Amino acid sequence: MLLGAVLATELWPSLKLWQSLRVAGSQPAVSESRAEAESTAQPVSEQEFAPGNSRKNRAGTPSLLRQAHARLLSHRTIQAEIVEVATLTDPPLRLTGRYLSAGIKLRLEYDVQLAGNVEGHLTEVCDGDRLWSWMQLPGSSRVTRRDIRQILAAAGNTPQLTHSGLTVDLALGGLPALISALDQSMEFDEGKQESFAGQEVQVLTGRWNAATALMLGGDATQPRFPAYIPDAARLTLATGSCLPLRLQYFKKRDGKLRPLLELRFQNLITDQPIDDRQFSFTPPEGVEPEDITRQYLADLQAGGSSPGTEKTASE
Repeated sequence: MLLGAVLATELWPSLKLWQSLRVAGSQPAVSESRAEAESTAQPVSEQEFAPGNSRKNRAGTPSLLRQAHARLLSHRTIQAEIVEVATLTDPPLRLTGRYLSAGIKLRLEYDVQLAGNVEGHLTEVCDGDRLWSWMQLPGSSRVTRRDIRQILAAAGNTPQLTHSGLTVDLALGGLPALISALDQSMEFDEGKQESFAGQEVQVLTGRWNAATALMLGGDATQPRFPAYIPDAARLTLATGSCLPLRLQYFKKRDGKLRPLLELRFQNLITDQPIDDRQFSFTPPEGVEPEDITRQYLADLQAGGSSPGTEKTASE
């Protein structure tokens, strides 16, 4: 079950924090996260995501997803503010942060407000050779690193794994890789025009394609995936620029598709210079980094439950 190749891993920051919060015995703050989650927690009609609603693209016309992927790759740099709300916990987990990318180099920062007016932080930095992850929670600080070159080289000898899938798996490649993974793993409709956040957008809805659903251990028409694997997705792209503004994952519960996670990109800026120091990382004093490359590769080869959600020391 190679989640790295199919889940687009925007769930993983939430999963990492969720896992660490459970171990640390901390809880998300109630008021803001629950209020925001409830504002977007209305179930949607399953008919909206029915396979029969998918409209084929005209012959020779690239899909909107592929157009978006090409447009994203054309940008030298991308910057955005991030808001993510996940209903994996009660109360829901609300993360805010920022996204910076320049080619394969990337920086993601997430903050979460915890009960008792304390905060948790997750920072992920890819310098082109290593992916660093720094988790900060009350009373604990942990740094891990993964050797990107080694992992991609190993993937080249494994027919089941694609470089594009691993790129998403490692929070590498950023938004272009996210869009590519969605295009490869899900079947989306042609999209419809709507208005979102005061601008014209194209909204696409989709479900896992047959091959991905089978790889996840279920069936696209009768999904029986684990609780953290969504059943459907909705992607909102800005009309014209094709920049992704919102990605929503849905899970079928009680006969209805209910929001599992919502990721919003706000105040997007493209092609502006970014200081290269943003893509370097030095572990904080007193924290010994853990190289989890070998563990990651073993999980990936074995089809582990969720590569990238590293085990904590107490597990």
